[in-house]
Amino acid sequence: MIRKAFFGTLAALALSATLVSGVGAAPRQAQAGPFEGTFTGTVYGAGGSSAPLTVKATHRGTTVEGVATLGKGLTVQTAWCGAAEAPASARRLSGSTTPERPRHIEATQSFDAAGVTLTARFVGDASADGKTIDGNVIVDVPPICGPDPTITGSLSRVS
Repeated sequence: MIRKAFFGTLAALALSATLVSGVGAAPRQAQAGPFEGTFTGTVYGAGGSSAPLTVKATHRGTTVEGVATLGKGLTVQTAWCGAAEAPASARRLSGSTTPERPRHIEATQSFDAAGVTLTARFVGDASADGKTIDGNVIVDVPPICGPDPTITGSLSRVS
């Protein structure tokens, strides 16, 4: 039961808190970047599990902010600590890109799950036409749990 609660919390935080992470102040006069808009798609976890994900974000300068909403159905599996379904949830997100690579995000976010501090690493890219975002979240779990689980996803621009 503790494992299930631990990895349910882990999955929800890994997806929504690190989809795009980091902090910065966006200048209001800056032009919209490639991560601006509403994107929907699917994220994939263990055993063929999947869940819908919607991200509504603004991207000004190098700052990206918004909300990520995860639906039901995603399972996160570790080799030795078990698996759990990520609860449906909506989380605020914030992050940054670089002026040299405005279509690429690499972010890390630490969070607490059942008293253990974990780090999730997000790496993602917006397509050249700005219509899709593809990315991976790698959750650094304690070594006793085995290799770090990876959650993959692809989102398409709705607006």
